[in-house]
Amino acid sequence: MYLPPHFEETNTKEIKHLIEEFALSILVVNTSESLVANHIPLMLLNENVLVGHIAYNNDLHRNFIKNDDALAVFRGEESYV
Repeated sequence: MYLPPHFEETNTKEIKHLIEEFALSILVVNTSESLVANHIPLMLLNENVLVGHIAYNNDLHRNFIKNDDALAVFRGEESYV
């Protein structure tokens, strides 16, 4: 993902705040079947662990294996000046 240094957030308190404030993530998983993206609410369990719930009827829980690569995208406020 392209992220210019001036937009990169490194303050862990601010990152935690953003995840708490905007918990609906886009969870992108590279499964053995394909690349899959789902809107999944996630919470920060600790500094390095996100937890959430994937519905039983969502096939993601069948295809998401422990070692699959995943990316959680959290969107904050949007504006344009």
